[in-house]
Amino acid sequence: MIIMLNMIISILGDVFDEFQLNAEIYNYTEMAQVISETEQIISYFSSIENYKYIHACIYAYETTGTEWKGRVIDLRDYLKDDFFMKYLKPSFDENQKQISEETKAIENKFEVISEEVKAVSEETKNVKAIISGEVKSVSEEVKTVSEETKSIKAIISGEVKTSMNDLKNRVDDIEKSISNIQGNIELVLKILNK
Repeated sequence: MIIMLNMIISILGDVFDEFQLNAEIYNYTEMAQVISETEQIISYFSSIENYKYIHACIYAYETTGTEWKGRVIDLRDYLKDDFFMKYLKPSFDENQKQISEETKAIENKFEVISEEVKAVSEETKNVKAIISGEVKSVSEEVKTVSEETKSIKAIISGEVKTSMNDLKNRVDDIEKSISNIQGNIELVLKILNK
């Protein structure tokens, strides 16, 4: 019973909104009909030779299909067309652009790191060649170089892991925010569809 009463109230609200939207048109239409009826009544008593005309004016920029759709459908169209295209799509595009820029920066870091690793591997090969010639003096230097390379590899791998973890966290945060936004949009559309 309460649901039916709410439905009747919402229908009456939509009808009232439609009437308010077109109130001026209805007013002038009624006035023109009254004038037309009065002219018809007067024409019975006057002579036939006096012709009179009524000019019907139509708004030049009025488009067809502007009939009232209701508040919910109008709000749904606004959310689908204006809100999504003007507000959400640019933020999605900007987030995608930021993600692509960050991935390019990380790829550049990987290239730099791989070049450094190649340089380190070349240095170790050179050190091995010197070791074959001078075993005792170079063996201590090789130990220090290998320790340095291990520390460099540890630093490089630590930086790579932290940068990858940071990227993964950022991507996860962006995906969560996008899924939250999509969930909110779907919730709003479900509410509007009801």
